[in-house]
Amino acid sequence: MFADSISIVIPAFNEEATIVSVVDEARDVLKSLTRDYEVLVVDDGSTDQTGALAEELARADAAHVRVIHHEANKGFAGAIRTCYANASKDWVFLAPADKQVDLSELKNFVALTNGNDIVVGYRKHRADGVRRELNSFVFHLLCRIFFGIKLKQISTSKLYRRALLQAIPLQAAPSSAMIEPEVIFQAMRRGARITEVGMNHYPRAAGKPKGTGARMIFNTFGEMFRLWWVLRVAPHSSPEAVPAPARKS
Repeated sequence: MFADSISIVIPAFNEEATIVSVVDEARDVLKSLTRDYEVLVVDDGSTDQTGALAEELARADAAHVRVIHHEANKGFAGAIRTCYANASKDWVFLAPADKQVDLSELKNFVALTNGNDIVVGYRKHRADGVRRELNSFVFHLLCRIFFGIKLKQISTSKLYRRALLQAIPLQAAPSSAMIEPEVIFQAMRRGARITEVGMNHYPRAAGKPKGTGARMIFNTFGEMFRLWWVLRVAPHSSPEAVPAPARKS
């Protein structure tokens, strides 16, 4: 068994068809890995039954399932910000609510935690079409150019050391997908030890993708340039580099 505790955090917006099975899967995986765990669902202003279903799960297993509700939708970065700020265990694993990730693969992330602060997953193949593949390629290419992030991908599941994650003052706008590049970039500046692991990727089980609209893409690239200016061009606007938290013995 893994000696440290783990939070699986799940941002969810209108995922009523999958939220129950995802939370159940998360609990089953966690109990096989560690004795101390939680599943944290952030209902990001859903207009369907996502929030109500998550509440039922939390009432049935209050020791391991928590739910936080946004009264209105705060967007991708807003939901993940709430996930990260409220996770309570030693390690924080970001998981989607759409079943495109097999959560049993968390064991592969845990196996790489010794000596590392972040384990970043990358899709060994992509299961949702050429358009998203192209968007992802351009996004990661620009992250490499503007932020020096040379990882294969940063837009899927990741396992973070919570002490590091919660020490980073995030500035990404809620309407963009830039929270993940910002976390990785600021962690790199703090000397974080980062490794990668391949993972499988599956077609969406239900619902609609949330990050493919023209407005979302436009906002993301606009926010990328803004963060590049704030974090790299105007150093007086960004926090001083500090060392990563010491690993637990």
